[in-house]
Amino acid sequence: MQGMKQLSEFISDLHEKDVALKQGGDKSLAKLRAPLAKVVGDNDDIIKERISHLKKAPKLTKPVPIPPPKSPLAVFDQFFQPPFQYQWTDTGGDSGVGSAAANDQDGTISVGVGAANQNGYAAAGVGFLFQPPRDMVIYIEPLVTYNFNWLDLANFINASCSAFFAIRVQVFDGSSKSLVDTIDFTYPLWNDTAGWLDEHSNSGTGATINASPTIFVIGGYYYIIWFWFDISCANGFSTFSDGSIEARVNYVFLYSPN
Repeated sequence: MQGMKQLSEFISDLHEKDVALKQGGDKSLAKLRAPLAKVVGDNDDIIKERISHLKKAPKLTKPVPIPPPKSPLAVFDQFFQPPFQYQWTDTGGDSGVGSAAANDQDGTISVGVGAANQNGYAAAGVGFLFQPPRDMVIYIEPLVTYNFNWLDLANFINASCSAFFAIRVQVFDGSSKSLVDTIDFTYPLWNDTAGWLDEHSNSGTGATINASPTIFVIGGYYYIIWFWFDISCANGFSTFSDGSIEARVNYVFLYSPN
């Protein structure tokens, strides 16, 4: 599918630039950290020992589904809820680092990255087709709930982990059905870097996404609206990062006040 291919290419390019930038910073610090690393020890055994002493986060579960409310007063309004029409996943970086799953039937999304001395990302989402009856400005208001945990464990070289939620609107011409435009809205969830011997972590359950972007739509055109999550980890030698998200797109409310 044209829309899915474009989304995968966008994600791959985004993470290639991000990893290159972080690796460049690590290389510039490597010479400064080398003498200290020799004294304290810079190897996988130290990392494994430190990880074993960390408090392990409970295994994430999928959020409980929430039904849509009654429609508020609007000139145009429409609810979309599972089952949706499309699902999409993508992973990249070092082999076996990322895992991703999406289910358009129940709106669930799972992404995870576990990277020791490695770099990688995982992304997944669900989407649906919308054809507006006329030209208008619409609000996109999803109810997305998610559970998460992440960890950065540095060993003289930085350990980084970041995540975001995004809404992508792909616009297709009404007659030729060719892709004519793409609109992106991105909402950062966390962006952490641990240095030296630092350990950073966080977790949560029942979190919600606060998003209500607006777009102008053309009557008769086709719009695929995607809702997706992304996790990225970048690490140097003997560092470790881990991040996981279990999410659910409960429903999406599209409305126009005029």
